[in-house]
Amino acid sequence: MKKIIVIILFLLIASSGYSQYIPDWLEVYDVGSTGGAVGVNLIATDQTGNVYVCGFKDQGTATEEDIILIKYSPDGNLLWSKWYNSSYNLDEHPYGLVLSNTGEPIIAGYSDSPKGSDGLILKYDQNGFLLWDRR
Repeated sequence: MKKIIVIILFLLIASSGYSQYIPDWLEVYDVGSTGGAVGVNLIATDQTGNVYVCGFKDQGTATEEDIILIKYSPDGNLLWSKWYNSSYNLDEHPYGLVLSNTGEPIIAGYSDSPKGSDGLILKYDQNGFLLWDRR
């Protein structure tokens, strides 16, 4: 009897070290298929649990790499997604994402122009409308 209890305890302890984390939700966002690079490199959450995901996608020769910002509810439901492409139709790439005190997403990155690369800051409201962009 002692051997069975020891074996059961060993199996319970050993298996608990190898258990997998199960996320609360998992969402796949389809960015389309232009065959270019895709990257998600920034995630932030606001005070109510909404999740902001920011990255980039190579859109092909038309606009090259563009920034995407996606907002999910705390339950993982897509609330909105927004693309940013400058008037030059060249590469834009995000490097930082923060939320203001009022929960507005602010993205820092770069934007190419015919003269080279410029720093870029984008500010959106909580509904996904671009408030301003600065180069």
